[in-house]
Amino acid sequence: MIATMPSLLRLGSMQGLGAHRPPFTLPEMPLYMLWHQRHHADPVQRWLRGALEASVAEVMASIPD
Repeated sequence: MIATMPSLLRLGSMQGLGAHRPPFTLPEMPLYMLWHQRHHADPVQRWLRGALEASVAEVMASIPD
């Protein structure tokens, strides 16, 4: 089986499977966080958004080019 999928999957659910870059250039895929305006200043929501940003930044920094 051959599939094109995000490289982050090899760090989790697809760990141990072979992975190779496709022989063509793919555009980068942006990531967004969205929330309702009424939760923008909520301390718990702000903490959660910060924790998610830190986690994603850590994972992205650990991925070799």
